Amino acid sequence: MVYLAFLFAIAVYYYLGGERFPDYENYLTLLENDIAGAEDSKALFEWISKYSLRFIYYVCEDLKLSVDLFVGFVQLYFLICMAYIRHKKIAPDRGILYYVLIMGPLLLTTTVRATPAYVGVAYFLASNGRDKYGALFLMFIAIVSHDSALVVALLLAISWVIHEWKIFANNMGLILIAGYTISYFGADYFGGIQLLLIQLNLGDRATYFSEAAKLTLIKSIYWLFVGCVVWIYVRTHEKEWRSVFFVTSYLSFSIIFVVSNIMAMRFSSFIVGSIVLISGSIIAPSKNGLVGRYVNSFLAFSLFGMSFLDILSNTGKV
Repeated sequence: MVYLAFLFAIAVYYYLGGERFPDYENYLTLLENDIAGAEDSKALFEWISKYSLRFIYYVCEDLKLSVDLFVGFVQLYFLICMAYIRHKKIAPDRGILYYVLIMGPLLLTTTVRATPAYVGVAYFLASNGRDKYGALFLMFIAIVSHDSALVVALLLAISWVIHEWKIFANNMGLILIAGYTISYFGADYFGGIQLLLIQLNLGDRATYFSEAAKLTLIKSIYWLFVGCVVWIYVRTHEKEWRSVFFVTSYLSFSIIFVVSNIMAMRFSSFIVGSIVLISGSIIAPSKNGLVGRYVNSFLAFSLFGMSFLDILSNTGKV
């Protein structure tokens, strides 16, 4: 089933054509700027995408073909990582399946440049001290693939330091509520932060702040869903430092949500994807037996279908 879901996502991507996806044009622009010596990106560590694209272009001397080959390599990397996780038995098979169903549509079609970052962070968290060298290597690949992984790495370090603080561990539910409250009401009080960010020279990152952080009902429900996923994991893994990480991340990303819904939602995929991979569940704890399994499977396949409906809608096919 994992491979069928992967093949379906790939088939949709190549049926529609990469140029139908918004990030595809960004890859072309980044490569054009790099070749012209006018790179305006403010990325700190996105070396893999930059130098891979440059190397491929020097070999084939075709911008579009270079991007297509790069995307193909990343998609293959995603599949190899899923096989590696299964081989190392780092995560339950059901967790791998749910990860591909929930994250696959995004990582294999839209945010391809950041795919190694999402996969690397998820593996690092799932390994939890096992396969240390493999986890560190994939985390390194994550950081040099996309700057977002550097933010997550910082949150990982903070969470490890504070995970034994009782004042934090005993109030994680309240912190989650605070995070959601900030995401819901924050725009009314901190809207000036976005104006400041728009005025800064952030290169291609400025697109995240180019429009008002308008809170819609769908976005609010989604952010509540992320909070529920974290809360359910925390309730069943109270003693783990990873619980502290997920709560800290939700609070941090809720603050980001105030100034950029899009950026916060992309960051939230680190949380949801990692929890799904680790626990083999989404909203119903896997220990709930057959009922929990049916609920999680229904949600996973529903999200898989909804993701592709959204993709078809954005590409003008629906």
